[in-house]
Amino acid sequence: MKMKLWKKLGAMVLTLALTLGLAPSAWAADYDGANLTISGSASGSGSQYNVQYTANLSVSGNAENNDIIALVNAARANEAWLRALRFTCYLEDGLLKNAVTSSDLSRMNVSIAGNDIFDAVGGPAKTSEGVSMTYRLKSSVISQLNTASAADLPGILACNMSTTFNGTLTNSEVWSAVGSASSISTQGYVLVTYDPSTSEDLGFNMGASVNLADDTCTTTISPTASGGSSSGGSDGDSSLGSVTGQGDNVNVNVSGSSVTTAQMETAVERADSGETVTIDASHRTSVSLPSGGLENAADNDNNLTVELEDGEVTLSPEALASVAEQAETTVILTVEPVATDDLNRRQQEVVGDAPVFELTLRSGSRYITDFDGGLITVSLPYELQEGQSPAGVVVWYLDDMGNINECWTMYDVRSETVIFTTDHFSKYVIGYEDPAEDIAFVDVDENAWYYDAVVYALDSGLMSGVSDDEFAPNATLTRAMVAQMLYSLEGKPELGTNLGYPYADVMPDSWYADAVYWARQKGYITGYSAEQFGPDNALTREQLAVILYNYAQDQGYDTDGVATLDRYQDAGTVSTWAVAGLGWAVDAGLISGRGEGILAPTGTATRAEVAQIFMNFLENVAK
Repeated sequence: MKMKLWKKLGAMVLTLALTLGLAPSAWAADYDGANLTISGSASGSGSQYNVQYTANLSVSGNAENNDIIALVNAARANEAWLRALRFTCYLEDGLLKNAVTSSDLSRMNVSIAGNDIFDAVGGPAKTSEGVSMTYRLKSSVISQLNTASAADLPGILACNMSTTFNGTLTNSEVWSAVGSASSISTQGYVLVTYDPSTSEDLGFNMGASVNLADDTCTTTISPTASGGSSSGGSDGDSSLGSVTGQGDNVNVNVSGSSVTTAQMETAVERADSGETVTIDASHRTSVSLPSGGLENAADNDNNLTVELEDGEVTLSPEALASVAEQAETTVILTVEPVATDDLNRRQQEVVGDAPVFELTLRSGSRYITDFDGGLITVSLPYELQEGQSPAGVVVWYLDDMGNINECWTMYDVRSETVIFTTDHFSKYVIGYEDPAEDIAFVDVDENAWYYDAVVYALDSGLMSGVSDDEFAPNATLTRAMVAQMLYSLEGKPELGTNLGYPYADVMPDSWYADAVYWARQKGYITGYSAEQFGPDNALTREQLAVILYNYAQDQGYDTDGVATLDRYQDAGTVSTWAVAGLGWAVDAGLISGRGEGILAPTGTATRAEVAQIFMNFLENVAK
């Protein structure tokens, strides 16, 4: 909801500026003139903890560069605006989010000191990430503001208010929320908003907010909670998660709401440079990540894959470095579907009933949306509707004005997910375009046996035409081309630093260099020797079979079935190293004879054949 409010801020400020005759430049997204200081602690003995959080908000009595005084001064043009102003303080951490319930809040002691200008609007409220407390201007203050001169405002609004929450939690509640952690990071911020229930009376949309002040503190937990133990061979505390594996298979399993700095440090230490660290938080829509750990992963050239309930996000090392630089102590990554009612009218008209997801990274009250060119690969669930082809699934970035921009997209039939890459976070729409409408090659007839396969390969990004109007279905495919197809299929992942001995016939700046070395690293395609890959050599049918066989085994697909090749007249010409792979490909229905009992294992594979084979593989094997 806060993201939605932020996006409407510009419209509200413009309305105020026009109504009051103020220059828009006088308004800032982050206000000066106020300061927030927070603290937290959980101290226990036996089975019970006393939990205390304090938020100190001070509003300066200095009129110079004081945006909050300027805001109130502008709102004095309409007393209803003053009455609608709301000041909400948010406190967020793992303890408040996972241990403190609405029932706990109703029993908490809340004390407010040093306050002369605010009334509390109810008691503390439970939020998705912690707790909040909302205030409004006192009626007596509003009366003073109605008659006071502008010069009197600093004296009226100056305050140094302290709000303290005090309650108890059991050892098991603390353990369940943060495990045996001795300290956690707490984020606090104050948003200036308007009471939305008064928006119709005031004649404009006041669903907006700006950040008045924020702070981060370390909440201590003493003694540490007890309960459970880590499983053998894993690091980290068992409530927050455990670190397993090493090399190219390092995982952090999260059972709470956050990953600790220590766990990220352990994961990065265990991971080889250039490999991917995976965080499994698939039971949650969001997870808190330590910015220091993200920086460590970036320094080790690691990708970071975060598995959440509603999707999977992989951040490149460049994206991780950018996030770490922009963030405070922690960032909260969220992937969640967006209800149609939460879209504006223009967005609703464009989207219709298509599914929409929002991706956010929040640090304190700030949203990080741009990654300085670093790439993010996103996987979202999408079940094909009746009559839809995987080649027609497409993802669009949706902006606030309802404009859509297409992302590089592919559909994975094995996991029923749509995969796309982006360099920023926002809302994304999963849509469908009839792939048959996009093909315009003069050498691909609609009645050709390979027509659907060509459309599939084009729209999934696996292949492209040899020119604007030619596909060349009967031309041969090279070894470099098939490496590029697999590389594209996997979303063009970042290469590790250990590329091995360079091929003499693969130039570093060639269009296929990354794909060739990636395929060698993965063990899918090897060279003819340590120095020769043969990128321009025509791909043979048996080579393609073995390449797909290696890929299928690495992905964990069923490769047990192996057909006998004796029924083919040229079975004796199958290379020894290709027998198993070709037998599997025939059994899986990927490769068949060319008629008259001929398999042609050493024959070249045409572009049309490869398109058909890849479509059969993705629709029938990769599932």
